[in-house]
Amino acid sequence: EAEQEEAQRRRCVAQALHGFIQLSDLEGVVQFTPNQFDWQQLYGQPPLLHFAIIKGLKKKRDQQENHVRIVTFMLRTGADPHHPTTYKKPLSEGFGTPFSCYGHSAVSFAVALMTHSKIRDDDIITTYIKRVLLIIYRSRSEAVIRSVDSGLIDNWSRMRHMIETHNLSFETEEGNVTCHDIVLMAASPVLKAMCTSAMQEGIHKRIRVEKSAAAVSLFLDILYTGSARNDADYKTMLEALDLSHEWDVVNLVQVLSDMLRHQLTEESFIAIANAAVFQGSEALKRHCAAFAGRSAKVQTAELSPAALDMCCLLDS
Repeated sequence: EAEQEEAQRRRCVAQALHGFIQLSDLEGVVQFTPNQFDWQQLYGQPPLLHFAIIKGLKKKRDQQENHVRIVTFMLRTGADPHHPTTYKKPLSEGFGTPFSCYGHSAVSFAVALMTHSKIRDDDIITTYIKRVLLIIYRSRSEAVIRSVDSGLIDNWSRMRHMIETHNLSFETEEGNVTCHDIVLMAASPVLKAMCTSAMQEGIHKRIRVEKSAAAVSLFLDILYTGSARNDADYKTMLEALDLSHEWDVVNLVQVLSDMLRHQLTEESFIAIANAAVFQGSEALKRHCAAFAGRSAKVQTAELSPAALDMCCLLDS
């Protein structure tokens, strides 16, 4: 009986992940993927890696980008792009002819899609598939990180606080916050462009920020160590979330969105709901909607349009 319950639980997880992929919802996939999830098992559903690839074919460019990131996440958490599937039902994505993935690995399936007569002349779709194949190729040389030794985190924490070695300053109204520019450049294409430009930021290694010093420090703490101090309030987290979004640090957006769901109160609801909508965080929006459903005060309060959207989700 226990084994049957566990099998049913895994099927439910797989069904949820298929739904998030269908919606191009990267955060949903990341938030609801259990540790050591077996991506190769079918659970009565299409193979998830194949499904993620094909569902990006006819999406808009920004949604295709989410599918590339979903595939990247899957590969980094154990999905095998060379595992042939035994799933026999064809997959269809509106091209008139269903695509069979039976016997295909994700790699051979992607190549078969790219050479299909209804796809090969579509530059947008073939560019998307080539990006997916490039991600798979690069994944061969990347170690799949299952866990990180606490000693390694301590090393990065010490590095974070080795102020004498810092070579870049964020200038805020409350003072400067310093760090290593190479850490920024590795994490953010936006900050890399700023640090290597001929503009003031690149020459003088100073970046003016219209956020609090506490928010910049929180951003850097998570960037260096993947964790943060426990005393940060929701306002500081929201500022750090803005910075992560502005500088295109996707993993920090996910981390901070997850931190903010634990900060939901009747006082913080409107600000966090606004951020969830404006930042496009589907996972955080769902948590806001669930909180609104439990709070009579939120449901009867004078809310912003974004916060009202959260309450409307309760009836959808």
